[in-house]
Amino acid sequence: MHLDDALARVAEIHAQVLRAEVYRGYRALPMAVCGSLAVVAALSLELSGAPADPSEFARTWLGVAGLCTLVCGLDLVRQHRHEDNRVLLRRTIPVLMQSLPSLALGALFSFLWIGGDNAVWLPALWSGLFGLCVLSARPFLPRAVGIIAAWYLACGVYLALNTQGLAAASPWVVGVPFGVGQNLLALVLWRNLERRSLGLAEGAR
Repeated sequence: MHLDDALARVAEIHAQVLRAEVYRGYRALPMAVCGSLAVVAALSLELSGAPADPSEFARTWLGVAGLCTLVCGLDLVRQHRHEDNRVLLRRTIPVLMQSLPSLALGALFSFLWIGGDNAVWLPALWSGLFGLCVLSARPFLPRAVGIIAAWYLACGVYLALNTQGLAAASPWVVGVPFGVGQNLLALVLWRNLERRSLGLAEGAR
């Protein structure tokens, strides 16, 4: 029994240490790429004529979201291949589990609403749920990401209140929240993690 108690305490201490550490698996470059993809996609849709049908519009943006997921996923895989897999994996799983409920809910409603009248509300839903996703991961990330979460939530609320008055298929109802949000997230990660780590590495030389 004493051994079990000791192991339980060690596991609890380890979990507390993981929560206290800042997660470094998310990097600025992939986030900036995703933000740029959102802006480029919105501009392309604007110039070519965005799909008038809300469901077709949503499918287009889901394709962009899938591409962004691929970019971030490949970057995480690359990091796992070049760093201590066990250490990074222990940090990655809790962060992903925090974000999973919001992402899964967004995917579920996208599946249920595409093809119906409710598809027009998807941009508001995506922005709001992504804000909750960022907020849920805040304990593992720099504090400044709270501002990013607030941005997404504010955009979601604004779109929910004004969807009927906005052009339903305007590409900027997605391009602005995610283009600005992801680039701001990239800036926060760079300033608080990557630039600081670079400065420490140069100072150690």
